[in-house]
Amino acid sequence: MQKAEELKDKPKKRIFIGIDIPVGIKNSLQKLQKGLPLEKLTHPGNFHITLRFMGYLTDEQVKEAEKLLEKVNFEPFSVMVKGIGYFNVGRGLIFAGIEDKEERLNKLYHEQSEIINQNGLAMADEKLPYTPHLTLGCKVTEKSAMDGLLLKNRGLVVGRFVINRIHLYESRGNGKDKEYIILKSFPNR
Repeated sequence: MQKAEELKDKPKKRIFIGIDIPVGIKNSLQKLQKGLPLEKLTHPGNFHITLRFMGYLTDEQVKEAEKLLEKVNFEPFSVMVKGIGYFNVGRGLIFAGIEDKEERLNKLYHEQSEIINQNGLAMADEKLPYTPHLTLGCKVTEKSAMDGLLLKNRGLVVGRFVINRIHLYESRGNGKDKEYIILKSFPNR
């Protein structure tokens, strides 16, 4: 692995580890977005569950991350997309919740983090506990309506799906032009 000094002036990509979701659930989430008080909606093609934001990495660091993610070992498991939640950060963020009663997603988060961290790959600092979710949008326009919206949609079930692979993504562009590109997929082993 190269030293930080050698990498500092090289071009970098905004990289994260995540889980793609089925088209049917993406379509349901897109319909759900229509009734939300949001200024900025997540593009349906960008719906995903983030496992770990890695930060800005060089091509060499991305290749190293790919090698390390080959070591992640997990059995397929299912999760349910259920309910709506709210993070009070910035102007607010509304998300669809992930129900995982066996906490297998949390275990997967910790396993991939441990493999990456033990091998010294620079990572973005994770300050908050891991909360799996699907971001529906941000910049809430009516914060006063949030309590009613959360209560109304608490039991909403969007669908269930099986997680059988993780992906290394690159985030390209800004604002409405933001696009999440899968660089490499890692099936369960």
